[in-house]
Amino acid sequence: MKIYLVDMNNKLVAEWLKLFHSKSNVIIKDESIFNLKDTCDTFISPANSKGIMRGGLDGLYTRWFGESLEQEAQRLINDNFGGNMLVGKAGLITIP
Repeated sequence: MKIYLVDMNNKLVAEWLKLFHSKSNVIIKDESIFNLKDTCDTFISPANSKGIMRGGLDGLYTRWFGESLEQEAQRLINDNFGGNMLVGKAGLITIP
């Protein structure tokens, strides 16, 4: 499995390079995550605990993948976490 760390913030990318320079499965890129749509099969979102995905990176994801992304995230949180996903928890949704 390869892990891509992608950001357009040069300082963040430089720190990742220092931390993960010896890890052959970690690929660090200084570009938009949206350039990897044909390379990656999973994207990680820092969505809030309620699954409201209208601002920041989450808003970009929702516009890119469609409104069903936010709806599916909220469904997962409601069904599996009682409507509020705590810090440190994660869920997986599939968008057709």
